[in-house]
Amino acid sequence: MYAMRPPRHLRNLNPLVINCVVNKQLAGMESVSKVTIARSKVGAGEEFSPVAEVQGEEVNTDSFGITAAGDTTGKLTVHLTMTYTAPTDGYCYQYNCIAEGTDKDRNPTTKFTTVTVDGIDDGKCCDLSEQLNNATQAIEMLEVNMEETSKKLAENSDVILDGGKKIHDLQARIKGLYKIVSIHPLFYVPSAVYKETKIYTLSRRTMNFDLEKMNNFCKEMGGYLAEIDDAEEFEFVASKIATITRYPVYIGTNDVEEEGKYVHYNSKKPLLDGLKWKAGNPDNVGDEPGEDCMIIKPDGLNDNACNQSSRFICEIPIV
Repeated sequence: MYAMRPPRHLRNLNPLVINCVVNKQLAGMESVSKVTIARSKVGAGEEFSPVAEVQGEEVNTDSFGITAAGDTTGKLTVHLTMTYTAPTDGYCYQYNCIAEGTDKDRNPTTKFTTVTVDGIDDGKCCDLSEQLNNATQAIEMLEVNMEETSKKLAENSDVILDGGKKIHDLQARIKGLYKIVSIHPLFYVPSAVYKETKIYTLSRRTMNFDLEKMNNFCKEMGGYLAEIDDAEEFEFVASKIATITRYPVYIGTNDVEEEGKYVHYNSKKPLLDGLKWKAGNPDNVGDEPGEDCMIIKPDGLNDNACNQSSRFICEIPIV
């Protein structure tokens, strides 16, 4: 295998630089005729598409905003460096460094390695296989729930009205999950299933927060702005957030109607006592109307102004 710098997981900086360095001895190659950098969007089922290549001293690029320099004539090492002046925001990408040539027996051979690049400013690319499994598990549980509800409808005509509404709700949640699994432009693929009852999905990018607007985004996924009901749920949600961003994230809890009386935006239920708050909070500091919304971080809940730019997290029930 050959060396590649930088390491195998990058942030999507501007400019983004990927440097493929092939050590022929370490790679077990007698010669290298071509080095290619190819790109694919993580989880989208796309083929890798070449964006830069070098043969000898001739370098070619095939994408807007990309420049490249390289040489395959070196005795021990060859290289191709790609600079992307406008990296795409919002998605995770994988870049393959591909070396083509001959092995020690002068048979044709191809070696490659992959670097994964974040599509967001401060997060981490998801472990897609694990998180897609989370989504698949949630979808399967929803489908089982819907099948059981359909059976009850067939057996008892008295529950047709309520049961029909439940089936409609379940269908909406399944549809929302399929959107997320298909690499939704606004949401990450979801968390693991929490207590066989719900999952959570975090927005990909920061937005100026608005309770009603963000709750409507969550509704499109079959859910609502997250509601923290106990300490265990707090730890689960906070740990999910910590895998993606170090910054605080909005949930649906607020005291807009009455100062100091926190309720969840969707259910209107009160926030329970005894939850973990960040030291010194809530403090309701700032200009009028003060801090009437709530953010969450691993170090605790915190009241916050309702119009600041941040991510938000949705809760999607599966029962």
